[in-house]
Amino acid sequence: MQWIRLHGLIAGLLLALAAVAADQPAPVEPAPDLEPRDVVEAQLAAFRHNDDPEPDAGIRIAFGFASPANRQMTGPIDRFIAMIKQPGYDILLHHQRSSLSDTTKKGDQARIKVHLIDAKGAESAFVWILSRQIEKPYEGCWMTDSVFRVDVGKSPFQVAWSRP
Repeated sequence: MQWIRLHGLIAGLLLALAAVAADQPAPVEPAPDLEPRDVVEAQLAAFRHNDDPEPDAGIRIAFGFASPANRQMTGPIDRFIAMIKQPGYDILLHHQRSSLSDTTKKGDQARIKVHLIDAKGAESAFVWILSRQIEKPYEGCWMTDSVFRVDVGKSPFQVAWSRP
């Protein structure tokens, strides 16, 4: 009986790994069925492939996942593009790889710590703060409220919830 359960768990794990390895395209716009992790992964993929199919296409996609409040602070798009290209955030562009912490949720807020290796091979860390939107046209969608650099060793739990 235990062997059957173990076999079922292994088969389920293999199916899950196959789905992850299927290299499905990242979402390019907010949707209610996306989880916070999906949003961060979509923005990271956009930043990593920023100039595909045209210059700054990735930054434009990432801006599309910014919450309305975030857009008010960082937009319009030309201002956002310039901000991402400034030292500090520019390392998001064309990074080699990234890894995400588990999602920490509190109500309709979430945060995820991202470790990344930039194009030059240096390690950095950021915390993404997201919220589930309550107003149309993004009702039910998780969107990014802010992204900020943190010490590589700092836990995402040490980031205050009150940070905008």
